[in-house]
Amino acid sequence: MNLKTLGLAFLDLVFPPREACPFCGGNSTGAQVCADCRRTMEGYLREPFCSVCGRYFTGSGRHMHICKDCRETPRPFLLARAAGPYEGLLKDAVHGLKFHNKRGLASHLAAGMVAAARAETGFNRVSAVVPVPMSPGRLRERGFNQADLLAGEVSATLGLPLLKAVRKIKETPAQTGIGRRQRQKNLQGAFDVPDRSSVHGRVLLVVDDVITTAGTLEAVAGILLAAGASLVLGLAAASGRTGL
Repeated sequence: MNLKTLGLAFLDLVFPPREACPFCGGNSTGAQVCADCRRTMEGYLREPFCSVCGRYFTGSGRHMHICKDCRETPRPFLLARAAGPYEGLLKDAVHGLKFHNKRGLASHLAAGMVAAARAETGFNRVSAVVPVPMSPGRLRERGFNQADLLAGEVSATLGLPLLKAVRKIKETPAQTGIGRRQRQKNLQGAFDVPDRSSVHGRVLLVVDDVITTAGTLEAVAGILLAAGASLVLGLAAASGRTGL
């Protein structure tokens, strides 16, 4: 332990760091999720969402069960769910994890993801958890894959093996702000499964940070099914909204 570390440890003893909610930064005993943020997360579970892709409906879709995208084009995955919509505290938390190296947020985000999964009986069939991979170049740039961290927390909580079965073999342009069809085009040929025997006959849960159009989940699910998986489900920390 160097002098700087000793000095910081001494300061922590004299002036203990304020215990704060990992989401909003407000006071929270034990640095756990505060009551207000917990109520917000619980409220997300009661919001209407597409029963296939898991995206949340806006007001105009409040009485629908399947969004237009999922009605018009069959998805390769059975269903997907998220802890809540990609806005407010969840959007801030995902950004904190991805772009500000706040890796401790992974466990708190995963808790919401597990709650969403446990509310859906289809997830009882899952036999392994598969993170959405990051390209080698992007991984070197960021230093970690946020989907790996989330998948590790989810697999540990659910008592399921973590299976890094998919790799990303092609750099793809940023997917932000583009439509579903362009996302699908960008992701063609981006993934592969090096060891097909590892997924053969299995029901797999693909974990990512955000479901926007579900294009990435579609691409990963498709390659897993082509490699012999029997079913694929999806789970994310947050998902977009759709009014269709």
